Amino acid sequence: MVSKCLVNRLRPLLQEIIAPNQSAFIPGRLITDNALIAFECIDCIQKSTDEKGKFCAYKLDLAKAYDRVDWKYLEESLHKLGFAGQWISWIMSCFKTVTYSVRLNGELLETFTPTRGLRQGDHLSPYLFLFVAEGLSRLLQREIDAGQIKELKVCRRSPGISHLLFADDSLLFFEGSADQANKVKTVLNSYEAATGQLLSPGKCSLLLGNRCSNETGQMVAAILGIQTVGFDEKYLGLPVLEGRMKDGKFQPVKEKAKKRLIDYAEKYSSSGAKEVLIKSVVQSITTYPMSVFKFSVGLCEDLMKLTRDSWWGMKMTGDKFIG
Repeated sequence: MVSKCLVNRLRPLLQEIIAPNQSAFIPGRLITDNALIAFECIDCIQKSTDEKGKFCAYKLDLAKAYDRVDWKYLEESLHKLGFAGQWISWIMSCFKTVTYSVRLNGELLETFTPTRGLRQGDHLSPYLFLFVAEGLSRLLQREIDAGQIKELKVCRRSPGISHLLFADDSLLFFEGSADQANKVKTVLNSYEAATGQLLSPGKCSLLLGNRCSNETGQMVAAILGIQTVGFDEKYLGLPVLEGRMKDGKFQPVKEKAKKRLIDYAEKYSSSGAKEVLIKSVVQSITTYPMSVFKFSVGLCEDLMKLTRDSWWGMKMTGDKFIG
C-alpha cells in the first residue's frame, strides 16, 4: 500500500524529471513513439547516400538489468534530482527492509538481506529504474553538448536523435567511426561502473549505415565488443524495417493470433465468454503492430477470415456444451 501511494505521488512529476528519450511508464508517452522514431531513423540510415548513411544503430542488451541496480547510486541520484530526504528515506525503506529465505528439501534456510537490485512486479520498481536509466541519457547528452558524439538528423530541420530508451531497452545512434565508437564505449563503461549494470556484448547488435564500409563496421564492432555485425529482427516486439515491408514480416502476428484462437476454441465456455476473449486479447495482438505499420488488404482479410472461422467453430462448441 505504501509503495502504491508513493507511485501515485511520483508519476505526475516524471514528465518534467525524465528526459524525453525515455518512453516507459511515463504518462503521456507511448511505446509507439519510440518505435516510429526508431524505424524512421533506421530507414534513413539504410537508404541515405549522404552523411546520414555513415551512421550506425547500436542496440544494447543489459544482463539482469533490474537485479544489478546499485542502491547507493539510486539514492545519490534521487538526492541529485532534488527529492526531499524524508521521501528518499521512504523509497529506500521499501526495498532495504526486505529479507529472503530459500526453502531447501522442505526446510527454510536462514534469512538473508540483499544489497542491490529491484524487485520485479513491485509497483515502485519500474519507476525507480527510470532514474537508473536516466544516468545513461545524461552521460550521452553531456558528450553531445561537448561535440564528442554526433546526433542523427533525418532531415534538415528535424531534432537530433542520439538514443532511445524504453526502460532497459536502449537504442543508440552515432556516426560509424572509431573515434565515435570509443566515445560511446567510454560512456557505457562509466554507466556500468556507476550503476552496477552490465552489458552482454554477445547479445548486442549493430546496424551499419548505407555508406559504412565493411572495414569501418568491423572496427566499430571490435571496439564495442560485438562478435558479429547484424541487427535484431525485432525492436520492441515489432519487425525491423528492411526495405519494403511485406506480409511475411507479420506472419508471427498471424500465428500468435491463430494459437490464441485455437486455445480458446478448446475451452468449455459459453459463446459470450469466448467473444469477450476475442475482443480483449486477440484484437490487441494486431492493434499494436497496426498502430505503427499499415497492413495490406490481403493480410487484413486473412486475419478477419481466421477470426471469423474460429468464432463460428467456438460458437458451435459452446452451443453443444450448453445443450
